[in-house]
Amino acid sequence: MYDPTLIGSGEARLIAIKQKVIKYLPDLNTALSRDSLTSYIIGDSFGGPVTASSVCIGDFRSGWDISTGAIRISVSATDYRQGTSFTQMRTSMPDSQSLGLNISLNTSVFLYLNIDWARVKDPMGQAEMREKTLTRIEDWLRAGCLSKWEGATLSSDVPLTSKEFSSVQLVDRQTNAPIVDADGNPCFDLLSDCYASTGFQGVMGRGPGDSIELLGIHMVHQGTIQR
Repeated sequence: MYDPTLIGSGEARLIAIKQKVIKYLPDLNTALSRDSLTSYIIGDSFGGPVTASSVCIGDFRSGWDISTGAIRISVSATDYRQGTSFTQMRTSMPDSQSLGLNISLNTSVFLYLNIDWARVKDPMGQAEMREKTLTRIEDWLRAGCLSKWEGATLSSDVPLTSKEFSSVQLVDRQTNAPIVDADGNPCFDLLSDCYASTGFQGVMGRGPGDSIELLGIHMVHQGTIQR
């Protein structure tokens, strides 16, 4: 049941997805360093490898100094305009212990490339460079992060620190050890059947009147909390 003194499932999933993205940033850096086509993006002149400081909660609405990093990643319930953040389905009659509802949460993950990132390259090769760079990053975000099976749940499930649907702490399926998040907080609700459901890539307008154009990826992570 919802308790206003505790974190809700919607907020908890934002934190959990951000933590998952940060966990797999080393694999993104490995993919980008695979050849000269993309390795310069994480070179010293562009701020070096992608780190946790490049990941935030809430969608970007402005540009940034490329010397601090060519890539920014944001985690949001939707984009800053509008979108479906959740759907609910009645599964049983409500009672004092249960609302009788399952909730499916949609989480948007945006990855942006600074507008100056491609200006160091020969214009003749920019089309292939942009396409391969975006697709390489998209492969990591889809298969190497959001849909990746991992950890104590032996699945792509994402443990949450909220108690909206369960007051019993989750346990590791192999060791029966209590499950905690990356910050050591106990997890109770379980976002299950998780996967990257849709992905979009291209030029995205941000800032006042969409006056800032950023090349990027928008991917939707989907999962369900079942009573």
